[in-house]
Amino acid sequence: KVFSIKTMPPSTPQPDSAAPSSQGPMTAVANPQQAIEQHLERWEMLTQLEGEAIKGFKWEALKQHQADKAQLMEVMEALLEGDQVNRQLCQEQIQRLLKLESGNAQQLALQSQATQSRMDASKGSQRRLGQLRNVYGSGARDETMLGHYS
Repeated sequence: KVFSIKTMPPSTPQPDSAAPSSQGPMTAVANPQQAIEQHLERWEMLTQLEGEAIKGFKWEALKQHQADKAQLMEVMEALLEGDQVNRQLCQEQIQRLLKLESGNAQQLALQSQATQSRMDASKGSQRRLGQLRNVYGSGARDETMLGHYS
């Protein structure tokens, strides 16, 4: 497959052409090509929202966007099972999505590295604070020493 994508969240109204049926995962789609293109547009919007969530350290929002994309993928895979969709017509859109996804992955890697660096710096500070406490003792010991001078 050229790409991997998933479905709309339950809270998002689904187009009638992609509504699940009680007899199977999908009802007949009047225009599968148009449905795929609409789903790819939704995927692009979710990918842009993911990028904003990554930049804003909004991990719960990121998780929700990824769940929405997982659902969208299920709908798209069902549409792509037949030969009614010309994948070549979607290549430009798919390439744009791949570029966005790659940018999000890079941004996430940078955020992860920055977070790890801050954690490492914090651990070093905690270690130095512990060393200072060992050298100078605790507050209770200081109070005892002051008592000797009174």
